[in-house]
Amino acid sequence: MREGQVFGPALFFCAYSRARIPGRAFHRLPNASHFLPVMHHFGVCHVPGGEGMVGGGETRGDELQAVHEAWSEYWDDDSDSGEALTNGTHAARLRGYWFGVFQTEFDAGDRSLRLLDAACGTGVVARIARQTAEARGMGGLELFLTDFSEPALASAVLKPELSHASCAAADARSLPFADESMDMVVSQFGLEYAGVGGFESAIRLVAPGGRLACVVHKEGGAIANECAGNLTVLSQVDSSGLIEAFLNLFTAIRESAPEPDVQAFAQVAGACGQRINTVLATAMPGAAREHVSQLLRDMQTVMDRIGNYSVAEVRDWAEAQAANIAAYRLRMESMVASAQSEAGLRTITDSLARHGYDSITVAEFPIEDGVFPIAWTLDARRAGA
Repeated sequence: MREGQVFGPALFFCAYSRARIPGRAFHRLPNASHFLPVMHHFGVCHVPGGEGMVGGGETRGDELQAVHEAWSEYWDDDSDSGEALTNGTHAARLRGYWFGVFQTEFDAGDRSLRLLDAACGTGVVARIARQTAEARGMGGLELFLTDFSEPALASAVLKPELSHASCAAADARSLPFADESMDMVVSQFGLEYAGVGGFESAIRLVAPGGRLACVVHKEGGAIANECAGNLTVLSQVDSSGLIEAFLNLFTAIRESAPEPDVQAFAQVAGACGQRINTVLATAMPGAAREHVSQLLRDMQTVMDRIGNYSVAEVRDWAEAQAANIAAYRLRMESMVASAQSEAGLRTITDSLARHGYDSITVAEFPIEDGVFPIAWTLDARRAGA
């Protein structure tokens, strides 16, 4: 097999021209919260820091640590990439939802109001709260932010609206505030990653007369469905041996291995590529399909320009891509597991009722009227004042 020759049956989509080795500054994994095309490739405003539960089930310490590291790496690499309220029709609707929530609570003047954005990511919802308070002439809003991810919080406090917010890195199941110490607790795509324990922790913080408002991943919703599709693609790549096969073939050609060895490696790589192409051909549109397609093109670029790269640098790149895909898969697993069913929401609303909340409302949240819902909204007020 000659250098630069496309190898294996349908292994790669096409040659992809780049002036440098792909991944020298590794091509960034698509935002883990990029969802269906109708959502304009922007997803939820929060992706978790790795809260202590995943979808309500107990997670072993080593598994939790891996998930935590996967999300922390994501935030640390690109702390704004998890924000949804920056683009797209659904983003405008989410923003509108939160403006409506805050407008009913914020009055003109200097009335003091303590608000916690729990599992906040980079604090998008808290920023909307600040903007609403300023628009309504309310001067007494005190903001608190918590997230498991320190990189996310570090990014949050750089936002002008949050420069004076109080932040704490914390497991959502053990929010570090006294009972009944908050007038409002809000969360968007956050508390559910800690399971029922996350909601229980938030529930106890709301003072009598105060309000809890959450946007929650919905089992079977558009976001959960695309995450499941992404997970299928990533799991297939992870288990296919594609990256190892690519590296073995590159090394054999670059180091002038005997032709029979090169051909054997090419057959393995070709079979892996065929398997992945079959997966991509049937996969629903989504960030993982885009990422894996790009990865195949990048691999082809390396093979087309094989003489330009050393085995060592391509090995480093390939290992980094494998690690990125594994971390991406863990993020998708945690997002799918966090999505709440109707039964799961009933468990939470039962807890709200036990803790003295009334006016409890659960509703589906669609991208637009008549479109498949992406989330639940959960809104409740604690009795008394």
